Amino acid sequence: MKKLSLLAASVAVALTGCGGGDGSGSSSDNSSGNSGVTVTAFDGYFKNAVMFIDGEHQSGTAGVLDNTDTILGLTDTKGQVNIGNTPIPEHATIAVQTVTPNGTAQNNLIARDPVKFAGIYTVDMDLPGQAMEHEVVFRAPRESKVISPITDLVAIEMGKGASETDAITNVKTSLGVTALDPYADFVAQADSGDQDAAVLHKTAQILTATKAETSISDYKDKASNIAKDAKEVADNIASDPDLDVNDPSLVVSVDGTPESEGGSIEVPTYKTIVNYEVFENIQDVFDDLNLELGNLGSNDYLINALDISKLFINAKNDIVIDSNNLFIDTSSLNGSNIDLGLGNPDGDKSKLYLGVSPTSSIAKAGDFEIILELRESNTADSKLVASARFELEIEEGEAKAPEVTSVLEQMKDTISQWDLTEGEEVNTDAAIYTVSYAGLFSSDNDLTIYVETNLHSNQLELHQSSSSQLIELLGTPKDSSEDNDIDYKIWFIAEDKDTGLTQTVAIDVPEISEAELHPLEEKTWFFTGRKAIDNNEFDSVICNAVKFEEGFVYFSQGVECNGNNLTIEDGVSYTVSDDQVHIVGGDREGKEIFEITDLNMEAFVEQGEAITVTSTQNGLVERFAFFDNAIDVEKRLNIQSDANGDGRFVNYYYPVENEPWSLGTITVALKDDQDSPGELIDADISFDNPNLDITCDYINSHFREFVITGESIGKVESTECYDKTENGVAYAGIDFDINQSLVVDDVYSIIGYVNKTDSTAVEAVKLGIVWTGEGNND
Repeated sequence: MKKLSLLAASVAVALTGCGGGDGSGSSSDNSSGNSGVTVTAFDGYFKNAVMFIDGEHQSGTAGVLDNTDTILGLTDTKGQVNIGNTPIPEHATIAVQTVTPNGTAQNNLIARDPVKFAGIYTVDMDLPGQAMEHEVVFRAPRESKVISPITDLVAIEMGKGASETDAITNVKTSLGVTALDPYADFVAQADSGDQDAAVLHKTAQILTATKAETSISDYKDKASNIAKDAKEVADNIASDPDLDVNDPSLVVSVDGTPESEGGSIEVPTYKTIVNYEVFENIQDVFDDLNLELGNLGSNDYLINALDISKLFINAKNDIVIDSNNLFIDTSSLNGSNIDLGLGNPDGDKSKLYLGVSPTSSIAKAGDFEIILELRESNTADSKLVASARFELEIEEGEAKAPEVTSVLEQMKDTISQWDLTEGEEVNTDAAIYTVSYAGLFSSDNDLTIYVETNLHSNQLELHQSSSSQLIELLGTPKDSSEDNDIDYKIWFIAEDKDTGLTQTVAIDVPEISEAELHPLEEKTWFFTGRKAIDNNEFDSVICNAVKFEEGFVYFSQGVECNGNNLTIEDGVSYTVSDDQVHIVGGDREGKEIFEITDLNMEAFVEQGEAITVTSTQNGLVERFAFFDNAIDVEKRLNIQSDANGDGRFVNYYYPVENEPWSLGTITVALKDDQDSPGELIDADISFDNPNLDITCDYINSHFREFVITGESIGKVESTECYDKTENGVAYAGIDFDINQSLVVDDVYSIIGYVNKTDSTAVEAVKLGIVWTGEGNND
C-alpha cells in the first residue's frame, strides 16, 4: 500500500498524488460498477475536472463552484462522470470546473476536502501530459448528457430567459450555422474526420481561451458576439492551407467584436506544449527505478544524462526551445537524500540526472511530484511557458507507517457530542469543544502531527496547540449542513520524521443544525398591494404572493391570488439577520427589508394565520398584513356591492398612541343613491372601532389621500370626510361622488394612501369592490 509523503510546510503539498500516464493528478474511479446517467465534459475531453450541480441553492453564485453546490465527481480520461440517478433541480444547471495547480479552484477544493482534492488538477486530453492553463466553468441545461463551451452558450441564453429551443436557435445564429446539435460529441466526430466538427472543436478551444480571460459578467453579456467572433477565427483557420484546424496548440482568445461587425479576425498562434511521447518516455524511466526507502547510495547516477531536450515543442518550425530556459522543481524531495537535477555535471540543462550520494541512503518514502518547466528566459522567475509534472514513487520497504491507537475512539465519542447550530456561537465554556489528540498515533520514531479541517469554510476555527496536543473549536457556523454539500471532517495526519511515511485518520463532525426558521420562511404569504396595470395612470388593488425558502425568493402578483404560480426572482436571494429578512441581489440589493411587527393576530382572520410586516425599500417603510390563506386577501379584493354590512367589512388595526394597535373594521359601500348634485354613484368608506373614537381629525392625521379607481371611472378622489356617532362611539366616513356610470361585474379599487410619517404604524387601505348592479349601504 502506498504512503504519501508529507512536507512540513503544507499538508496540501504533502498529499499531492500525480498520475504518471498523462500527467494529471490522480483521479477517482467515476464509472465502474455504476448505473444511471453518464455525463461527458469536453473542449477536448477534460480529465479530473469537477462536475457539479450549479445553482442548486439561491445563496450560491451562478457559474461558480462554491460550497453550496453538490459535487458529482471527478471526470475520467474520457471526460465522463457517472452521476447515477442524481436529480438535478429544475432551476439548476449541470456544470464542470477545470482545476489548475495552485489555482483558486484547487485551493477552494482543498479547503473543502484536503485529502481528496490535494494535488488534483485538470488535463485537457487534447494536450495530454500537462495541466490545463485555465480555471473555467462550463454549464449545460440540467438534462444534458454533455458539457462543453457550446452547451455553455445554450445555458447562458436560457439564463437570460430563453426557452431551450430558442436558446439553441440563438446559438446557431451566433455560430452562423443552420444545423447544430449542441449536445453532440464534436471531439469524437472531429477525430473521425468530420470537418464541420473539427471547426466546432476549434471554436470550442477558442471559447475556452476567451472565457478564461474574461469576467463572468462580461462573458455572459457578450456571449453571442464572442461565439460569432470565435467561429469566424475557426473558419479562417480551416480555410488556410498553412494552418491545421486539428492542432490543439493553435489557438487564440477573441475580443468579442467579430469581423462582420467591424472587428478584425484575431491571428492564432501555436503555443508551446508538452511532447506527450517524450513525456511518457521520461515517466517510464522514473517508474523503472523501483526505488525503496533505505536504498544505499552509489557513485553511479541512477538516471544519467536523460535527454529532455524534446519535452517541449512548438509546431511553428522556426521556434527553437532553448535548454537554458529549462528548470526543475524538486522541492517535494527535500530530506529524501535524492539528488535530482538538470545539467549535472557538464551544465547541459537538456540532460536530467538522478542519484544518491554513496554516503547516504534514501530517507523518505511516498509519491513525489517532479515539475519540469520551460520559462521565457534563463531566469527562474521569468514567465512560465509550459510545464510537465511527473511522479517519482519510493516504496516503503520494511518501514512501518505510524499506527492509530484506541485514543481515536475516545476522540470520536467527544466530537460526536458537539452540538452545532447555524448562527449560534460555539460554547467554548463546554469542555467537549477542546479535544486532546495525545497518544492518537504510535511509532518508534518522532512524529509531526498536522490537523486539517474543512470547518473553516463555514466560519469556524480549529486552533491546534502542538505543544499540548489539543484542538479547540471556535466561531459561529454561517450555514447549516443542509445549506451546502460539505461533509465536515477533521483530519489528523502523522508524519514519521525519519521515513516520511504518513498515517491519516478522519473524524466526522456532527451535522450542523439549521437555525430556527424566521416566521416568514417556508410558507406562502398573500397580501394586498397596489399597482398601475394595463398602462393605466392610476393604481389598482392587486394580490401579491411571496415565499422565502432556502435562500430563494418566490413572487407573483396579479388581480387574482395564485400561490401556485410563484416564480423565482432571477438573481435575487435573501438572508435573515436580527429577525429581519434582507433581500440580496438584483435591483433591490440592500434596499428591501421585511420585519414582523405583530405575530399575535388571531382575531384578525377567521381561519389560517396572519401577521403584520413592515417592508423597507430605499428607506421608505410600508406596513402590510400578511395572510397564509389566499381567501383572506381575495375577500378584501372582491367585496360584493349588494352584500349586507357583514359582507362588506374587513378587520383593520388602528394605531393607538402609547398602546398596542386596536382592532376595528373598515366598511365600504357602492350605491346609486345621489347625495350630491350631478352625482350618479355614491361610494363610502366607514372607519369604526368600538373601543376607540375614530374622527376625521384622526383619519386626516394618518392618511393623505383617498381614491376610488376603475376602468370606467378612471381615478376619483374623495370629496369629504364626515364624523358620526353611534352608541356613544365616534366613527368617520369618507365620501366619493362618482359622475360616471359603473360597469356590472367590474372591480373598483378603493385606496387610502398613508402619510409617510405614519407608514410604520398604519397600513394603507387597499380594497376591491365588485359592482353587481345593485348597492347596499346597510
